[in-house]
Amino acid sequence: MSRVPAKLRTGDEEGALAATSGDNSTDHADESVRLPMDLCDNAPDWHRWVVQQVGAAGGGARDADAALRAFVVERFGPGVLDTHDWAYTPGSGRMLDHLLGSVPRARRGAVLPTYQRVASALPNGAPDTSIDVAAPDWSRAHFTPPTQEPGLFVINALHANPLASSLAPGFLADVAQYARSTGLLLVEDDPFRGISPLDDRWPTLLSLHPQGTVYLGSWTKLLGWPVKIGFVGWPRGCRAAEKLRAAAPTPEASALIDLATVLTTDRAVRIRRRRDALLTSRRAAVAALLRTLDWPFVPPSGGAHLALLTGQDLQLRNILAAERIGGLDAAQFYPRSASRPSRPFLRLGLSNVTEQDWDDLMAALERVLAHLEADFRDCSSVDDR
Repeated sequence: MSRVPAKLRTGDEEGALAATSGDNSTDHADESVRLPMDLCDNAPDWHRWVVQQVGAAGGGARDADAALRAFVVERFGPGVLDTHDWAYTPGSGRMLDHLLGSVPRARRGAVLPTYQRVASALPNGAPDTSIDVAAPDWSRAHFTPPTQEPGLFVINALHANPLASSLAPGFLADVAQYARSTGLLLVEDDPFRGISPLDDRWPTLLSLHPQGTVYLGSWTKLLGWPVKIGFVGWPRGCRAAEKLRAAAPTPEASALIDLATVLTTDRAVRIRRRRDALLTSRRAAVAALLRTLDWPFVPPSGGAHLALLTGQDLQLRNILAAERIGGLDAAQFYPRSASRPSRPFLRLGLSNVTEQDWDDLMAALERVLAHLEADFRDCSSVDDR
C-alpha cells in the first residue's frame, strides 16, 4: 500500500504558493500566485500519476538504505561509496537550513545569485563571489575568491538558481582548487541534476573535490515526489562535515518505502523521462513566447525556470503578481545587505500550475508582457547572440 499522505494521493487539495515579499520572507500566504514552467511539485495530477507508478512497481523494497546506495552508484559511480556516507534528508532545503544555521554567520559564504534561503542567511559583508547576469551564457564567468575566507561555501552548480544556467567546468575547477588550498567546506546544492538526460555533461564538485564537498540532492525536484525527500553525501574523514552531520535532520522512515520501491525498478526512469518531456515542452513554450515578444531572457541550460532580463524587476514583479503570475525580482537572490545587482532580472518559477491551467497562464503572461513599455526590457543585458 502506498504510504504517501492521503491528501497527496487523492489530489483534493492544492497547495498555494505565496508571493515572496521584498524582505525575503514567505509569510504572505494570502497572495496565491500561478507560476510558469511547472515542476508539478504540488500539482495533484502529477502526484496521482507518481502514486500509480508506486503501485505498479509492486512494493517490497524494504531496504531503503540499499536503494539509496544503488541510486548514487548509478548516478556518480561506485567511488562515491568510498569517499562519502549517504543518507536521506527531509528535503535539500531543510538540510541547507541546518548547515547554514550550524556555522557562525561571519563564516557563511556562497556564489551569488543564490537561493533565497541562502541569501537571507548570509550576513553583512558575507564572503561571496558574484556573477553578473549580463551574458545569458555563464560559460564566460570566472571564479573570484571572496575577500573574506569563509568556513562553509554554498554553490548551485548545475542549472544554477535563479538563472537556470549551469556554471562552467572551469569555474567549478577553480572553486575546488580554492577549497583545497584553504580547507574550505563546500556545499554542492544540486537538486536539479538528472531532470535532463544531458546533465552528465556537467561535472560535480563531488567529483572535483570529494574530500571537502557535502553533496545535496532532491527527489522532490527530480521526480516531483509528493513528499519532501532528498539525500546527502557526507565526506568521510572530514572533521568540519562530521560536526555538522551529528545533528542533521532525518526524514520519517515510513516516507522512504515507496521511494525505495520506485528507485529499485524501472519506474524511476519512467518518471524522469516523462518529467523531462513535460519540462522541455514548457521551457520551449515560454521561450517561444518571449522571443515572439522580443523580450530578453536567460535561456535555461536545463532545470525548469528562466530569468527575464529587465530594467524594472520589482515593478514587473508587481505587475505580474496583479495577474496572479508569480515572479521573484533579482534582489531576492542576494543578501539583504548587498547592493542591488547591476543587471536586474525577474525569475519565473516552478510550482503549482496544473495541466488544465497551463494555457490560461500562458495567455495571461503574453497579455501582460506584450503591453509593457520598451524600457521594461533590458536589452543591454543580452549579448549579440
